[in-house]
Amino acid sequence: MRAIKLSATVGRNRTLVLQLPQGTPEGNAEVIVLVSETLADSTDVEGLLRNVESWRARHPARRSKEEIDHDVEAERASWGET
Repeated sequence: MRAIKLSATVGRNRTLVLQLPQGTPEGNAEVIVLVSETLADSTDVEGLLRNVESWRARHPARRSKEEIDHDVEAERASWGET
């Protein structure tokens, strides 16, 4: 199997027209479409919720200074040094 990389635009009706290079053999082909993820439309509630969950996964809750100090102290204590 041979890969051919092309750029294309998806139309409003979700169609895609490709012009393959000369010499591309006729017959069946497997097509994989990679589209960039975009922020959801403000009327797409499920899309907005997916965006929020995705953001939360990439940005864990921030820790307070006290929590960080506690974690640092616990890490230093685990070293066994006095």
